[in-house]
Amino acid sequence: MAGGLVGLLWEEWGIQVPVLLSFMLQVFLLTFAGIRRRKASAVLRLVLWLAYLLADSTAIYALGCISVTSRSLEHRLVVFWAPFLVLHLGGQDTITAYALEDNRLWLRHLLTLVVQVLWTAYIVYKAMAGADTFLLLATMFMFIIGVVKYGERTWALRCSNMANIRSSLKKVGVKNHWCGQLQGIKGDLDQENLLLLAHSVFDISKAYMVDSSVEVAPSPSDDDSTGLVSFGWKEICTLVELELSLLYDILYTKAAVIHTWYGLFIRVTALSTTLAAFLLFQLSIKDGFSEVDITVSYILVVGALLLEIASVLRSIGSTWTCDLIHSRKWHRLLHMAVSLRRCVGAQSYRSWSGTISQ
Repeated sequence: MAGGLVGLLWEEWGIQVPVLLSFMLQVFLLTFAGIRRRKASAVLRLVLWLAYLLADSTAIYALGCISVTSRSLEHRLVVFWAPFLVLHLGGQDTITAYALEDNRLWLRHLLTLVVQVLWTAYIVYKAMAGADTFLLLATMFMFIIGVVKYGERTWALRCSNMANIRSSLKKVGVKNHWCGQLQGIKGDLDQENLLLLAHSVFDISKAYMVDSSVEVAPSPSDDDSTGLVSFGWKEICTLVELELSLLYDILYTKAAVIHTWYGLFIRVTALSTTLAAFLLFQLSIKDGFSEVDITVSYILVVGALLLEIASVLRSIGSTWTCDLIHSRKWHRLLHMAVSLRRCVGAQSYRSWSGTISQ
């Protein structure tokens, strides 16, 4: 009796459960991945580690289920879910690697990307023949952005590899913008201003981290009294803590990719494309589809839209964006951005507890 009940439940929810679980894992990673930046309990670290490992496996398993279930006339809508699973494989901006070894295995992720993208394309191609035009367009939009975000994650892993960081430093050199970055900073050297200074010498920190032999270019104002020696020990210690926080971003998140011109383009395109997919799904004909499948579809598309909005807001409000504004010498815009960050206490999440949890 119990076995029959389990079989019945699995027949009804066997595909919906892993798909929804994949989405919930993405929400969890976006929300709680930052606990590794600070000291966290062993239980939280264990849960985060399990979520990180399960995220990819769950999405891949769900894709396999969709390839079988999509043949059913009643569950044809599940094909619309496949691109969202590719999007989930692209991960969240807050975590790409759990350990440094993950960055070294970026080629393995590249191979997985190729296999899963080709498999998803085959699923969509076989099942969407004769489908509603609006639904087909929505599926294609999400598939394209899913492939782009998955590729972005793989590229971020490559950029965070120690060998690639070392080679990039040798290629472009290590520049010291210390004194130049002091220009345009108004007021006392609080944590927001120290963050800008941390960015100015971040290349030096990266060079030390990868044990690079690249020489640091001298600052044009090395004899300026505003150098490091003019700071107190409190400011110097805070600056070191912030450097460690920036190193965490480079090694374990998508920061190396997000805060570039193509990273910004991906953020804007992903948000607009997801919004377009939502509108197209609204316009599509849903007659003959299961009510449960329609509900799950709305959860996926609305959830993806909210995650993209959160990604854009985090990117805009990031200290990396402030550093970009500062480097362009847009001092008025910088003052507005820093003031807004002070109002919301955005700098508090970079507070260091003395360790980086692994």
